[in-house]
Amino acid sequence: MDNSIKGFVRLANTKDFPIDADLDVAFRLSDIKKFYPLDSLDVNGDVLMNIRSTGNYQPAKKMFPKTEATVKMENGSLRTKYYPAPIEKIAINATVKNKEGTLSDLEVAIQPVSFEFEGKPFMIKADLENFNNVRYHIVSRGEIDLGKIYKVFSQKGWDVKGTVQTDFALEGNQADAVTGSYSKLHNKGTVKLNSLLVYSDLYPLPFLIDNGLFRFNQDELLFENFRTRYGKSVVVLNGSFSNLFNYIARNGPLKGDIQLQSHYLLLDELMNYNPDNISETDSSSKAGDSGVIMVPADLDIKFTTDVNAVDYNKLHITSVKGNMMLRDTQLRINNTGFEMAGAKTTMDGSYKTLSANRAWFSYHIKIDEFDVSKMYNEVELFRQLVPAAASARGIISLNYALEGKLGSDMYPILPSLKGGGVLAVKDVKMKGFKFFSAMSKETGKSEINDPDLKKIDFKTSIKNNVVTLEKTKIKVAGFRIRVQGQTSLDGQIKFNCRLGLPPFGIIGIPIKATGTGENPKITVGKTDKLPLKEQEEEKEDVDSVHNGSVGPPSNR
Repeated sequence: MDNSIKGFVRLANTKDFPIDADLDVAFRLSDIKKFYPLDSLDVNGDVLMNIRSTGNYQPAKKMFPKTEATVKMENGSLRTKYYPAPIEKIAINATVKNKEGTLSDLEVAIQPVSFEFEGKPFMIKADLENFNNVRYHIVSRGEIDLGKIYKVFSQKGWDVKGTVQTDFALEGNQADAVTGSYSKLHNKGTVKLNSLLVYSDLYPLPFLIDNGLFRFNQDELLFENFRTRYGKSVVVLNGSFSNLFNYIARNGPLKGDIQLQSHYLLLDELMNYNPDNISETDSSSKAGDSGVIMVPADLDIKFTTDVNAVDYNKLHITSVKGNMMLRDTQLRINNTGFEMAGAKTTMDGSYKTLSANRAWFSYHIKIDEFDVSKMYNEVELFRQLVPAAASARGIISLNYALEGKLGSDMYPILPSLKGGGVLAVKDVKMKGFKFFSAMSKETGKSEINDPDLKKIDFKTSIKNNVVTLEKTKIKVAGFRIRVQGQTSLDGQIKFNCRLGLPPFGIIGIPIKATGTGENPKITVGKTDKLPLKEQEEEKEDVDSVHNGSVGPPSNR
């Protein structure tokens, strides 16, 4: 075949792109190296193209040139310096027709694209019509060794190993899939994944799919006993995906209903860690940051979870059962039950990725009764929020709502926390509690040292690194103590108290408590103005977010 180009291409201006083209091209790909160096690429094959096109190209207005084009390739092969074996026997037979210059009149026919790689053939055929309501007929059969073929192209930041086998036929249109007219669809077949490993710079460890079989059933992509491993975490998935064609065409999210089962999840392993990757997208990141858990966009997936144990940032929880919703980079948890430090817990919450090293969270947690000593020893966040519990022994309950931001270490940025709720004391012995010890010493009332507290509700709120305690009444050995004030999350305190003397507390002693929880300073006969000085949130955390603003995301 002789190389030749016959015809013309005219472009009148770049405003509305009026195109007039009439081209016939015959080309031997191996001749490219004669006029252009291809040091890392060796291509062969005969290409024939015929193009007739006239009209305006304005995709924003859905205007396209009237076009008839064919592309054929025979005896093709492709070899790169990254892998010794070529992709060979490449054959392409494609036509594009658009008689009216509209999306509804656009037709694309691929009959077929086929190739062979290391002795294994692969083929895909596709007929696509009316891109306003895509009518499709797609057939694929064959096997691809993704690890080997990926080396041919060698993309930085990603690596893939494993094989994919396809045997499916899809026929229908977009409107029937969207409106639920599934009886008009004819989608069937399978895609089988074998020992698929995916490496990404976004995550420190690879994702492994031991074995996975997808089955097409009309608009659904079903999967059964889909076993996935990431580090120490192993997940078995069952369920389905839908809205596939809208998702592929970027006209809507990928929808799913998935049952997730696992014996153990280590969420810390999912933390984004590559500083080079982060710095490209987030100027506020610092070298050495690990990064928050990244939640993908364009998803609308419901998870029903049954997980035996989860470890996250020094927090160990067990028997996790509930519902999760993944939508628009946000994870929602609804009425999820689990055990934490031996206590039965229910929680609603949200988590949203803001940037590569910032995330926003909120949750409402309810623990009916728990051992305060066990909770203090096992849950670090509880130690931060309730430092006074260090010397407590007994049973309390918690009903609390909290929201704020997470830093690159997936730990709360304390000044960003805000919320409130009730810590209800059922029966607690405050042995060695320095606040009561200091008050007892200064007032000479030994009865209030190491008090037994029963049926007391401590109502608190958190904002800008300060925990505010509402006015609370406590009965201890005939004394009536009234306390209100604030404590910062770094341990500073400022409380105004009144020690009501027996028998009825009509006569009382005003008391001011300052200093720290570890070293309180008690002043008898005096109170002080509140509040403590609040601490503002980090200034650098006001931009570099996915949705253009920092703070609680809107509920969409």
